[in-house]
Amino acid sequence: LAADRKIITPNQDGRSDAATWEKAESVTVWTLEGAKIWSQQKEHLDGRAIQWNGVSENGEAADSGPYLYQSLLPENDPYYGILLIVR
Repeated sequence: LAADRKIITPNQDGRSDAATWEKAESVTVWTLEGAKIWSQQKEHLDGRAIQWNGVSENGEAADSGPYLYQSLLPENDPYYGILLIVR
């Protein structure tokens, strides 16, 4: 189990507006309470990196605060981390 942190400030200023996973095949983001709010698979992106801009799957901006994420890398165990949104 490996953990990493990411901080995003999704205010559309062009700096740290999204979290990026270059090598991940898929990424899932949950609240600290365990509710899944977003996921993406690379196969749907034509080879581009997976990015999350702090908007949930239902189109709502996620609140400021910490979130848990899991990224699946090719031929590796899941990679877990903490993502912090600062609005």
